[in-house]
Amino acid sequence: MLRLSVFACLLLFVMPVFAGDKDSTHTRQSKELGLSVSGLYSLVRMDANPYFIGDNTGIPQLENTPGFSAGFHYNFYPGRRFILRPGVEGVLLPVKVAYQTEINYVTRQRIYPTTFEFPLTLIYSAYRMDAFPPAKSRPEFGLGVRPVLTLRPFNDAQPVLKENNLNIDAVVGYPMRFTKSLMRLELFYSHGLFDIIGEDDNFKTRNITSLYRHMAGVRVIFH
Repeated sequence: MLRLSVFACLLLFVMPVFAGDKDSTHTRQSKELGLSVSGLYSLVRMDANPYFIGDNTGIPQLENTPGFSAGFHYNFYPGRRFILRPGVEGVLLPVKVAYQTEINYVTRQRIYPTTFEFPLTLIYSAYRMDAFPPAKSRPEFGLGVRPVLTLRPFNDAQPVLKENNLNIDAVVGYPMRFTKSLMRLELFYSHGLFDIIGEDDNFKTRNITSLYRHMAGVRVIFH
Protein backbone atom coordinates (compact mmCIF):
# COMPACT_ATOMS: atom_id res chain seq x y z
CA MET A 1 0.00 0.00 0.00
CA LEU A 2 2.83 2.42 0.83
CA ARG A 3 4.58 1.72 -2.50
CA LEU A 4 1.27 2.28 -4.31
CA SER A 5 0.89 5.66 -2.58
CA VAL A 6 4.41 6.63 -3.63
CA PHE A 7 3.64 5.73 -7.25
CA ALA A 8 0.40 7.74 -7.14
CA CYS A 9 2.24 10.81 -5.85
CA LEU A 10 4.84 10.56 -8.61
CA LEU A 11 2.10 10.19 -11.22
CA LEU A 12 0.41 13.32 -9.88
CA PHE A 13 3.47 15.44 -10.69
CA VAL A 14 4.43 13.84 -14.00
CA MET A 15 1.05 13.97 -15.76
CA PRO A 16 0.64 17.79 -15.89
CA VAL A 17 4.02 18.12 -17.62
CA PHE A 18 2.96 15.97 -20.56
CA ALA A 19 -0.49 17.59 -20.73
CA GLY A 20 0.88 21.11 -20.92
CA ASP A 21 0.62 21.89 -24.66
CA LYS A 22 -2.94 20.83 -25.49
CA ASP A 23 -4.64 24.15 -24.76
CA SER A 24 -4.16 27.36 -22.82
CA THR A 25 -5.84 25.95 -19.69
CA HIS A 26 -3.40 23.06 -19.44
CA THR A 27 -0.49 25.33 -20.24
CA ARG A 28 -1.45 27.61 -17.37
CA GLN A 29 -1.91 24.67 -15.00
CA SER A 30 1.48 23.20 -15.88
CA LYS A 31 3.11 26.34 -14.45
CA GLU A 32 1.83 25.29 -11.03
CA LEU A 33 4.33 22.43 -11.11
CA GLY A 34 7.53 23.53 -9.37
CA LEU A 35 11.04 22.16 -9.03
CA SER A 36 12.54 22.69 -5.57
CA VAL A 37 16.11 22.74 -4.30
CA SER A 38 16.81 23.09 -0.57
CA GLY A 39 19.80 23.58 1.67
CA LEU A 40 19.26 21.84 5.01
CA TYR A 41 20.73 21.56 8.47
CA SER A 42 19.78 18.78 10.85
CA LEU A 43 18.54 19.61 14.34
CA VAL A 44 18.26 16.04 15.59
CA ARG A 45 17.77 15.68 19.35
CA MET A 46 19.09 12.64 21.22
CA ASP A 47 19.12 11.43 24.84
CA ALA A 48 21.51 8.62 25.73
CA ASN A 49 23.00 6.68 28.65
CA PRO A 50 26.70 5.78 29.17
CA TYR A 51 27.92 2.42 27.87
CA PHE A 52 30.74 0.21 29.11
CA ILE A 53 33.11 -1.79 26.88
CA GLY A 54 35.80 -3.49 28.96
CA ASP A 55 37.62 -0.73 30.81
CA ASN A 56 36.30 1.94 28.41
CA THR A 57 33.31 4.12 29.28
CA GLY A 58 31.57 6.29 26.73
CA ILE A 59 28.29 7.93 25.79
CA PRO A 60 26.79 8.25 22.27
CA GLN A 61 27.49 11.68 20.77
CA LEU A 62 25.23 13.22 18.15
CA GLU A 63 26.78 15.01 15.14
CA ASN A 64 24.30 17.25 13.29
CA THR A 65 25.28 18.02 9.70
CA PRO A 66 24.28 20.07 6.64
CA GLY A 67 22.47 18.41 3.75
CA PHE A 68 20.27 19.13 0.75
CA SER A 69 17.11 18.00 -0.99
CA ALA A 70 15.45 18.25 -4.38
CA GLY A 71 11.92 17.53 -5.45
CA PHE A 72 8.67 18.49 -7.17
CA HIS A 73 5.66 20.39 -5.83
CA TYR A 74 2.26 21.21 -7.29
CA ASN A 75 -0.10 24.06 -6.39
CA PHE A 76 -3.85 23.61 -5.95
CA TYR A 77 -6.12 26.51 -4.99
CA PRO A 78 -8.87 25.57 -2.48
CA GLY A 79 -9.66 29.27 -1.99
CA ARG A 80 -8.63 32.77 -3.08
CA ARG A 81 -6.10 33.07 -0.26
CA PHE A 82 -4.87 29.50 0.08
CA ILE A 83 -2.56 27.12 -1.76
CA LEU A 84 -2.61 23.38 -1.07
CA ARG A 85 0.79 22.07 -2.13
CA PRO A 86 1.65 18.35 -2.18
CA GLY A 87 5.23 17.42 -2.96
CA VAL A 88 7.81 14.68 -3.16
CA GLU A 89 11.44 15.25 -2.13
CA GLY A 90 14.61 13.22 -2.06
CA VAL A 91 16.59 14.21 1.06
CA LEU A 92 20.28 13.65 1.84
CA LEU A 93 21.01 14.49 5.48
CA PRO A 94 23.91 12.37 6.83
CA VAL A 95 23.46 12.84 10.59
CA LYS A 96 25.83 10.63 12.61
CA VAL A 97 26.08 9.17 16.10
CA ALA A 98 29.67 8.75 17.34
CA TYR A 99 30.77 5.98 19.75
CA GLN A 100 34.20 5.82 21.35
CA THR A 101 34.74 2.08 21.54
CA GLU A 102 38.48 2.16 22.31
CA ILE A 103 40.95 4.76 23.50
CA ASN A 104 41.57 7.20 20.64
CA TYR A 105 39.14 5.32 18.38
CA VAL A 106 35.65 6.52 17.40
CA THR A 107 33.13 4.78 15.13
CA ARG A 108 30.27 6.71 13.52
CA GLN A 109 26.84 5.43 12.49
CA ARG A 110 24.45 7.26 10.13
CA ILE A 111 20.87 8.28 11.00
CA TYR A 112 18.39 8.33 8.09
CA PRO A 113 21.04 9.51 5.59
CA THR A 114 18.73 9.15 2.56
CA THR A 115 14.95 9.47 2.60
CA PHE A 116 11.95 10.10 0.37
CA GLU A 117 9.62 12.65 1.94
CA PHE A 118 6.10 13.72 0.94
CA PRO A 119 5.30 17.22 2.28
CA LEU A 120 1.69 18.38 2.11
CA THR A 121 1.51 22.09 2.94
CA LEU A 122 -1.39 24.53 3.27
CA ILE A 123 -0.12 28.04 2.50
CA TYR A 124 -1.83 31.36 3.15
CA SER A 125 -0.96 33.49 0.13
CA ALA A 126 -2.22 36.47 -1.84
CA TYR A 127 -0.41 35.28 -4.98
CA ARG A 128 -1.80 33.13 -7.81
CA MET A 129 0.01 32.16 -10.99
CA ASP A 130 -3.17 32.44 -13.12
CA ALA A 131 -4.27 35.87 -11.84
CA PHE A 132 -4.44 38.80 -14.25
CA PRO A 133 -3.16 41.35 -13.69
CA PRO A 134 -0.51 39.60 -11.59
CA ALA A 135 -0.97 39.99 -7.85
CA LYS A 136 1.49 41.99 -5.79
CA SER A 137 4.06 39.81 -4.06
CA ARG A 138 3.59 39.47 -0.30
CA PRO A 139 4.96 37.09 2.34
CA GLU A 140 3.37 33.64 2.51
CA PHE A 141 2.87 31.45 5.59
CA GLY A 142 2.29 27.73 5.68
CA LEU A 143 1.79 24.67 7.88
CA GLY A 144 2.01 21.08 6.74
CA VAL A 145 2.67 17.44 7.41
CA ARG A 146 5.63 15.50 6.05
CA PRO A 147 5.56 11.66 5.93
CA VAL A 148 9.14 10.32 5.84
CA LEU A 149 10.06 7.05 4.11
CA THR A 150 13.56 5.70 4.74
CA LEU A 151 15.63 3.72 2.24
CA ARG A 152 16.77 0.70 4.23
CA PRO A 153 19.82 -0.22 2.05
CA PHE A 154 21.34 3.20 2.85
CA ASN A 155 20.84 2.91 6.62
CA ASP A 156 23.54 1.50 8.87
CA ALA A 157 22.63 -1.65 10.79
CA GLN A 158 23.18 0.16 14.10
CA PRO A 159 21.56 1.92 15.77
CA VAL A 160 18.31 0.18 14.88
CA LEU A 161 15.77 2.76 13.69
CA LYS A 162 12.08 2.73 12.91
CA GLU A 163 11.52 2.68 9.16
CA ASN A 164 9.14 5.65 8.85
CA ASN A 165 8.47 8.95 10.58
CA LEU A 166 6.10 11.93 10.44
CA ASN A 167 7.09 15.60 10.67
CA ILE A 168 5.19 18.86 11.02
CA ASP A 169 6.42 21.75 8.82
CA ALA A 170 6.25 25.52 9.33
CA VAL A 171 7.02 27.69 6.28
CA VAL A 172 7.59 31.40 5.63
CA GLY A 173 8.09 32.34 1.98
CA TYR A 174 8.10 35.09 -0.60
CA PRO A 175 7.10 34.77 -4.30
CA MET A 176 9.10 36.62 -6.96
CA ARG A 177 7.76 36.91 -10.50
CA PHE A 178 9.91 37.02 -13.61
CA THR A 179 8.87 37.45 -17.25
CA LYS A 180 7.64 33.90 -17.82
CA SER A 181 8.22 32.19 -14.50
CA LEU A 182 7.82 32.45 -10.76
CA MET A 183 10.30 31.68 -7.98
CA ARG A 184 9.44 31.14 -4.32
CA LEU A 185 12.09 31.63 -1.65
CA GLU A 186 11.17 29.91 1.62
CA LEU A 187 12.51 29.37 5.12
CA PHE A 188 11.14 26.28 6.84
CA TYR A 189 11.39 24.22 10.00
CA SER A 190 10.40 20.55 10.14
CA HIS A 191 9.69 18.96 13.53
CA GLY A 192 9.78 15.18 13.97
CA LEU A 193 6.81 13.91 15.96
CA PHE A 194 7.98 10.43 16.91
CA ASP A 195 10.93 8.79 18.63
CA ILE A 196 12.69 6.88 15.82
CA ILE A 197 15.02 4.70 17.90
CA GLY A 198 14.23 0.99 17.67
CA GLU A 199 14.92 -1.92 19.99
CA ASP A 200 18.06 -4.07 20.05
CA ASP A 201 20.51 -5.55 22.58
CA ASN A 202 23.53 -3.93 20.92
CA PHE A 203 24.85 -1.02 23.00
CA LYS A 204 24.67 1.29 19.96
CA THR A 205 20.89 1.05 20.10
CA ARG A 206 20.20 0.08 23.72
CA ASN A 207 21.96 3.11 25.22
CA ILE A 208 20.02 5.68 23.16
CA THR A 209 16.86 6.45 25.12
CA SER A 210 15.26 8.80 22.55
CA LEU A 211 16.00 10.17 19.08
CA TYR A 212 13.94 12.83 17.30
CA ARG A 213 14.73 13.99 13.76
CA HIS A 214 14.19 17.72 13.21
CA MET A 215 15.64 19.95 10.50
CA ALA A 216 15.59 23.52 9.15
CA GLY A 217 16.44 24.91 5.76
CA VAL A 218 16.13 27.31 2.87
CA ARG A 219 14.09 26.21 -0.15
CA VAL A 220 13.87 27.68 -3.65
CA ILE A 221 10.97 26.59 -5.88
CA PHE A 222 11.06 27.34 -9.61
CA HIS A 223 7.70 27.30 -11.48
